[in-house]
Amino acid sequence: MVCALIVAAHVPVRTEYGHFCEYTGSVKEWTAWLVLVKTDELYRKSKLEVFLEEKHASELQHRWISFRDTTTFLAAGRLYACGAPGPLFDLPQSLFDQWCDAVSEDEKLKLYHLLVSGDKVAIEGKTHEMQEFILTRLGYILK
Repeated sequence: MVCALIVAAHVPVRTEYGHFCEYTGSVKEWTAWLVLVKTDELYRKSKLEVFLEEKHASELQHRWISFRDTTTFLAAGRLYACGAPGPLFDLPQSLFDQWCDAVSEDEKLKLYHLLVSGDKVAIEGKTHEMQEFILTRLGYILK
């Protein structure tokens, strides 16, 4: 009986998932109940992904990295786990989308190829450059 209670306490009741695509900047999130039922599914395509779907569908790839994996157990509390998305994850999707709206198709494609290359140093530099571009254009000053 005690063993059954211990096992039952570790039954995952609810798990919240969040994944970020390092190649497109898109986000998908959902909740799983008792590992069987998915709810609250949300897929926020970035403007870069929309552009690629429309103009370069054959090149479109995804690399999904977990940024949230929170499981609540019946009586054993919560367990948190996540991956480590790259530098683009730190740029809010709204700013990223504004950057995509403001640049040429060639710039977007060049960024996509950089993201697919996986060069973290270059991606971090480009992400910082994108932040400065958008914030300066909107009238904000980076400190």
